[in-house]
Order: sequence, then C-alpha cells, then structure tokens
Amino acid sequence: MVVTNPCAPDPRVERHAAWLAEVGWDVTVHAFDRAMDHPETEQRENVLIRRHRVGLVPFGQPLRSYLGIRKFRKAVIRSIKGQRVDVMYCHDADTLAVGLQVARRTNASVVFDMHDLHHTWLLMNAPSSLWRRLASGFLKRRMLHQARRCDAVITSSGRLQENGHGGLRDWLQAHGVEAVAVMNGSTSSGIPRKIEDNGQAEWTVGYMGRVRDSMAFQHLVAALHTIPASQRPRLRIAGDGVAASFVRRLLENDSDVKSTLSEAFTAQELPAMVGSIDVMYAMYNPERGNLLDGALPVKVFDAARHGVPSVVNSGCLVADLVERNDWGHSVPWGDVEQLASSLLALRTVVVSEAAHQDNAQKRLVEVVQGVA
Repeated sequence: MVVTNPCAPDPRVERHAAWLAEVGWDVTVHAFDRAMDHPETEQRENVLIRRHRVGLVPFGQPLRSYLGIRKFRKAVIRSIKGQRVDVMYCHDADTLAVGLQVARRTNASVVFDMHDLHHTWLLMNAPSSLWRRLASGFLKRRMLHQARRCDAVITSSGRLQENGHGGLRDWLQAHGVEAVAVMNGSTSSGIPRKIEDNGQAEWTVGYMGRVRDSMAFQHLVAALHTIPASQRPRLRIAGDGVAASFVRRLLENDSDVKSTLSEAFTAQELPAMVGSIDVMYAMYNPERGNLLDGALPVKVFDAARHGVPSVVNSGCLVADLVERNDWGHSVPWGDVEQLASSLLALRTVVVSEAAHQDNAQKRLVEVVQGVA
C-alpha cells in the first residue's frame, strides 16, 4: 500500500490494511513522513508501516510539496525493487504513478482506492483562482487516465437511495470508470461510548483530522459567539495540515472561546479523543467540489462508533448518510445561526452505529482477491 501522509493515523488506510492482513495477506504500508517526526517503521495489527523521509516538506508550500511527493514516490519504488509484489494498493490519486510504474516492471495488479477527489484540494481556500482551476483540471484528466489502467477501483461512497445524492462511485461512472464502493464503516467493537448527561455539565465540540479548511473554522467560531457564554462549548481540535497554524492563531486570539489544540495524533490516541467530545464538527467549504461529489468525511464514522453525533453540510451525500442513520444534523454552509442551534441540540444526544451495516470488509477483500 502507498499513501502520501505519515499514516499517523489514517483510519481508512489502516483499516483496509488490517482487513487484508486478517485473511492472510502480507501488507506493508509505505507512508510519507513529510515532517520527519514519526517512527520510521511500526508494526500494527500484523501490518508493517514503513515511513519514508526525503527531507522536511512543510505544509502550505505547493512547489515544495510537489517536489517532496516526487522524491517520496521514487523512494518507495527503490525500496520495493526486487521484492515480490502481487498487488500495488494505491490510496488516492497522488500514489497512482508509483503503482503503475511498479506494475510495468512486475506482474503486480494495481488497485486504486479513491478516498476523495484529490484534484480538488488545489481549490482549497481559493476556488475562484484561474491557475488553480487549470491545474486542477489537468490533475483530474491525469487521474482518470491512470484509473482506467488499474485492475480495480475502490472508492469510499455511493448513492444511498434512489433519489438521493450521488457518491464518488457515481462520479467515476459518469466519467467512464467502474468502481466498487467501500464505505468507512468499521467492524471494531469495545469502543468507549459517549455518556448521556443532563445538559448542565461543560460540553465539547471536536474536530479530529487534517486541518485544511480555514473558512470552516471561521464559521464554527462565529457560531459559538452566538451561543450565550453560560452554554458555550469548549473546542477540541486535533490534527495537522495547511490551515493548522491559521486555526491556532484564530483561537489563541479569541478569549471568548475555550479551546484545546493539538497537532498530529496516533490511531491509538483517536478513541480517547473522540470519546471526550459531545459533538463532532465535520463541515467543509463546498465551493471546491469533492464534498458535493460524494466525499464522506471519515470523522463522521469515527464519531458514530463512539456514540457521538456530527454536524455536516446539507445538500450532499454526507447529509443523506447522517439523516438516514440518525447520526446528527445537516446545516447549510455559512448559516452560523443554524449551526449554533444544531450544536446545542446535539450536545446530549447519543447515536448508534448499529444502523449502518455495510459489509465493507467482505467487499474490499473480494475486490483484492479478484485481481491477485
């Protein structure tokens, strides 16, 4: 497996690797340690994670990120040269070049697992920029060309109901690529649950994941300011990303909102963090696409596993998911008053993941076994 983050954590990558290891595959995850601050090798649930370092590659610098990812791809190819590889499992579009190059030299099959529309990340925080749109269009065309050369394509979402919003599988089909939807549900058990309270205790709104969208946090802080101080929640934000420093400054300069902030975290730390919050905030700027095309934030699934409701964007597939399973509320983007009322309404709600039964592990294993 190949992924261009340090896998520290990446719940979907780790979950799929563990599922394959459970049925007998020897799985190595090749990850990109751009900050050079994670163990170079780590064993988790019979999965080896090997993190490659190519020098410090800071977030928020597109050219250095591009060059760093190129070096990472070459490092992965060098590290597996001469090894037996049956399947190259590529997480997201920026790893496809590795998988296809190895496949040309070996008999390996290539599986493309598309978590989201990677080409839309260029539009983050500047969706109207002409050069960003041109670059995004180029990446989209290249991704589709590479996807058609893969032996199988998996993606994280598909339409949930006949008249509902489409998912990433539907987006791919519209572009001539067939895919199997494997959603982010989990078979894990024994997870700490959110405990009901009477609404009087201090409560917390959380966000755990990559901090990429500054506007989403501006809306959240604006919503909190409309809540009376006696009822206002704390914020618990954990994760790194291009907007992490902006969000830190935003909250450090706001004495009216109590907050706890931390950066990268491990998979082992995630359950305790999610179990410590009352509502998960999972809203994103829809102008760049991706969410409107069917991306499903993994944090919504992680929250449901812990009994924690989520607030998500309305008018897209994640809203269908949350409303169908009673996992929280959907709110129009930019409506800070409705966001505030939804957060307040969900503070004492405990949800159940039991409504979501997806047989995800069975489908993923069948796809990989089918091309091996």
